[in-house]
Amino acid sequence: MKILKWIIRLLLAGAVCIMALMAGLAIFTFSAETGDVSGQRSGQLTEWIRDNVQEHIESSPEGRQLAEKVKGFVVRHSPWGDDWNQNIRKLAHFSEYFLMATLIYLILTILRVPWWLKAILVIMACGGLACLDELHQSDVAGRVMSKKDVLIDTSGAVFATLTYGILGRFWKWLGS
Repeated sequence: MKILKWIIRLLLAGAVCIMALMAGLAIFTFSAETGDVSGQRSGQLTEWIRDNVQEHIESSPEGRQLAEKVKGFVVRHSPWGDDWNQNIRKLAHFSEYFLMATLIYLILTILRVPWWLKAILVIMACGGLACLDELHQSDVAGRVMSKKDVLIDTSGAVFATLTYGILGRFWKWLGS
């Protein structure tokens, strides 16, 4: 029975590994876009978000008030101020690596790797991938290598790892 459980664990870890590879491929595909194409894509996304916020959130007085609070917070605390396109691009960096860290963390959880080792492996893997991604991007027309992007990417991985570590401890606490 133990052998069957480990076979199932390995198959499940393999399936999640395929998802992680697909996420990595998506990251590298986006990085292979020229600066113009990437700028157009993020510009379209920014417009889509702005249109949906105006249509769905700002359609009521409470929604307008919430939208103004969020805008004020972002403008005050973001290094890019009210440049919404840049803010969304950096949020995308953070989110991509949060997802990648989630998938790697899940693989290692399925394989029953201890938390401290899981944390080290996830952050190293995502940090390494971020460095390779920026190196790859430096060879693409209209794109540059950015240490700040590596830091943002790695921050997404660190945040995911800490979130799942805390949730895991809380889950164990609830069970005891």
